[in-house]
Order: sequence, then C-alpha cells, then structure tokens
Amino acid sequence: MSALLSASRLHRRFGHLWALAGVDLELAPGARHAVIGPNGAGKTTLLNLIAGTVRPSSGRILLDGDDITATSAARRSRLGIARTFQTPALCASLSALDNLILGAWRHARPTAGQWRPGRYRRLAVRCLRQLDRLGIGHLADHPVHTLSHGQRRLLEIAVALAAHPRLLLLDEPAAGLSDSDLPHLVTCLRRLPAAVTVLLVEHDQALVAAVAEVVTVLHHGQRLASGTPEQVATDPAVAEVYLGTPPAGEGR
Repeated sequence: MSALLSASRLHRRFGHLWALAGVDLELAPGARHAVIGPNGAGKTTLLNLIAGTVRPSSGRILLDGDDITATSAARRSRLGIARTFQTPALCASLSALDNLILGAWRHARPTAGQWRPGRYRRLAVRCLRQLDRLGIGHLADHPVHTLSHGQRRLLEIAVALAAHPRLLLLDEPAAGLSDSDLPHLVTCLRRLPAAVTVLLVEHDQALVAAVAEVVTVLHHGQRLASGTPEQVATDPAVAEVYLGTPPAGEGR
C-alpha cells in the first residue's frame, strides 16, 4: 500500500538551533501514528512542517505522491490536511454549532442557491450529527466561552473533521484535561473515521497506548525509535532519554 504522507530528511533550523535534523516519517492511509518525546524534541515543529505553517530548511514532503514541500497551508487544507492546536482555536462568542458550521462552510462546495439560508440549515443538520458522534450534541447552542476545556478540545476536533480531511494532525489533545475527561477523549479518538489518517503528538502515554498503532520517538530533533506502543515502552534508549530511567546496570 502506498503512503498517504511521506516526509524525508526533514530539517528545520531556527537561528542556531536545529529543531529537526533529518527526520523521516511515513503514514499509510488510515494509520494511527503518535509522535512522542521530551519538551523541545521537535514534535510540534514536525506538525507545523506537515501542515505548511512552517517551511523546512531542507527535505521533502509528499502527499499521495505529490510534492507539497512548498505548498501553502491554505492549499494543504484544501488537499485534505487538517489540524488542531495545543490551545483550542475557536470563536468564543459563537455557539458550538456555529463554530462547526463556520469550519464546514469553507469546505462545502456550493451549487446554485446554496448561498441562501437553506445552505446554513443543511450544514447545521450535518454538523449537529458530528457533535452527537463526539458526545457533545447537547452543547450545540452553548457559547464556546461557557464550555469546559475538555469540551472545547472535542469541539476543535469536530471543527477539524468538518473539513473532511484525509490527514488529521492532533497537537496534544489531552493537554490540560482532567483525569475524568481523558476516557471520553480516548473513546472519541478511537471512533474517528477509519478513512482519516491520524498523526498525534501527545505526552499522555496512556492515551498514546490506547489510540496509536505506531509510535515514533523524537529526541533533539532526530528520530530515536519507532514501533508499536509496546515496543517503544520497553526500548532502553527511550526509557533513558524520555522516561528518565538509566540503562540497566547503571546506578542512580
């Protein structure tokens, strides 16, 4: 099976700092792939390069075999790449449903007459179903500023899905969530459409183990390890640099 996304030898330098130094990444269609690593490992930079908000210093990114390395973020969105951010980017004064409709509106293909109020109503029906699937349909009419942090996280995922992406980039969706919010987030991530490829950056190891099929570990901007969650969890190099565990036989 050919890769949906293929990134090769990605480098990104900020001044004298190499945030990424030769990272390769390949995602099959429908993959559930997580990227983990200590703070400063280059995880968010990798997402930014794939989303197009930052350009690589060198390297190449292919989407379905087409070179998108120099393609703008807006164009990549139209090609099917959507993302969320560490801090939910929503319109606080609008309702949850209107935030979702706003996200869907830009990607709906209008035909004759669809710019009228009827188009809003059709999108509202579709978006309400999306909110229901994420378990927040009862919040459709609530202004975003009244929602909890966990509810905003789910709404941002719904907004990203409104674009009907082929590739969904999730930047630390569990950040700031309470322990009681995490099980529902895991359930929602497991229920994402099988056709959507997911690349997840996350620190919460329980969430990663529950959602990801493959995990890549970054350290100092380079790939340290890659494998199943079980393989990565038992890798001595990962334990040393990410979990703070010294190699076997070494004293504290």
